[in-house]
Order: sequence, then structure tokens, then C-alpha cells
Amino acid sequence: MSDTVYSNHSEETPIGSVAMSIWEPTARNIGTALLKAGYPVGFFNRSVCGILVDSQNIAGVERIYQIKGESRIGKVMPAVFESPRLVDMIDETRIAPDFCRIVLNARELTSRIGSLCFLRVPITQDAANELPAIMVSRTSDNIPCIQNWDPRGYTAVRLLFREAVKQGVRFLAGTSMNTSGHPEITYQEDGIAFARNHNIPLFLTETRQKQIAQGSYPIISIDQTGVKVIRHGFFPSELFRILLSCEDIDTGNAIQSKYPQMQVREELAITTNPYQLRNLLIEHLNGLSNNISEKSLF
Repeated sequence: MSDTVYSNHSEETPIGSVAMSIWEPTARNIGTALLKAGYPVGFFNRSVCGILVDSQNIAGVERIYQIKGESRIGKVMPAVFESPRLVDMIDETRIAPDFCRIVLNARELTSRIGSLCFLRVPITQDAANELPAIMVSRTSDNIPCIQNWDPRGYTAVRLLFREAVKQGVRFLAGTSMNTSGHPEITYQEDGIAFARNHNIPLFLTETRQKQIAQGSYPIISIDQTGVKVIRHGFFPSELFRILLSCEDIDTGNAIQSKYPQMQVREELAITTNPYQLRNLLIEHLNGLSNNISEKSLF
């Protein structure tokens, strides 16, 4: 793990900002070039605006600190990896036996929660050593952990992720678009304005899909103790009982969502298996389930 000490950037000369559709290959190429050059890139991620950065690029990380504020300096940033890469990092000795068949199987993990939440898991020390320091947190017992969002399930962001990897961005990371201590930005128009006011040169817009939900993604943790909800998100956390086939989920100390959650019919939660539920949620969030009315389902 890199032990580089990051410092806050001095104020930079304004560079201007443009908005382009994430569905356009040219936009994704420009976004990747900016990431490689050490610039943050804004984007809309279904329900919330975010900022992406190459976490291996010190200039990029320092620009995040400049945008977010001094209180952000040194804090861990979530990774954006697809499940196969994440699974290779996980310390299987620190996963509860009942969840090994899910967490240690990339296809199974994606088919249940891919693109629906941030997942925090313990990783091996070898994996931690290979990651930028900004991606690795530590428990009170000094166990290295990573928090990851898998883009599988949201084609627009996955295309951007694949382009970034193709061009050599190995450690893509993301954070919410806001200054520290303020609510996350949940509408694209506000995100574009934020980018222009904070020297973020590019904001990638969602131009094909209607915004259905509002607010941040849930954060869950899976380790030796089982499943814990760290932060509630835009859909009810109770659905993780189905998605992870687990009745015993700790929600006691979870941070509350800042925005109203989607409401789900009780009979849907009772009758849907984890794979169907994940697909239904994604189809609805991506605006693909035309046969399901927003009022009757959520």
C-alpha cells in the first residue's frame, strides 16, 4: 500500500466544465483521458451525482480534497471494481461461513447485489499492499477492508469503467458530489452546476433513462459476524434479507438515508427470489420495466 501523504491542493485557475452524455463513446474517451491526467470527472449514477478519480494519481486525489474540503483529507474512497477483481482480494478466513458461497463467487455476488449497493469486506494484506492507500480502511483490529461498488447492472457506468480499465486506469474510485458536511446532490442539473463551480472539467449525464430514485446507495458490510447495514439507501434495507438469503441482518447502527426510500409492496418481497428481485429492481431503476407502474410497485 502506498504511504504517500496527500495534501490539499492550492486554489487552481478555473478550467471550465462541460456536460456530455455518458452514452457517447467520445464522452467516455474524454472522461478517461481526464482521469489519467489527474482530473476528477462528475457523473450521474441513477439516483445521485458522484465524482470519479484515478486513486493512483496523487493530483487527482488532491483535487478531490480541494473540492470536498479539508475534513475529507485522508478519508477512504470507495473503489469501483467488477466482482471478479473484488473477490480475488477478499480474505475468506474473515467471512462468515454462511456467506462464503455468495461473497467468494463473483457471478453469485453480482447476480444478487451487483450495482445495487456499496459492499464493505475484509481483504488480505497482500491485496491491501497493492491498492492505493486511499482505498483501504482498517478495523479496530487492524484488518484491512475495502468498500466497493460493482458497476455490473448499470450499462452506462460499466461502459465508462471498461474504457478506463482499457486505457490503464487500474484503481478507479468514487465519492459523492458535495462538499463535506452537506447532503449529496441528487439531480443532474445541480451536478452540472456544482462541476462548473468546483473545477470539475467534465460531467457525464444520463440521457436515456428517467431518474426513478433519489439519494445515495446503501452500504452493507459482510465479515465474520455476518451482514450489517452501514448506511440505508434509496431502497428499503429489508430487501437485503432476500438478496442475500439471510434473516439475521444487523441494522441497529445504520446511518439513515437523507431522502425518502422507494416503497416496495410486501407481497413482492415475500414471493421474489434474490435473482428475480435484483433484476426487477435494476430494470425499474434503469427505466426498463414498462409493464410495472411506479405507483403500484415502489
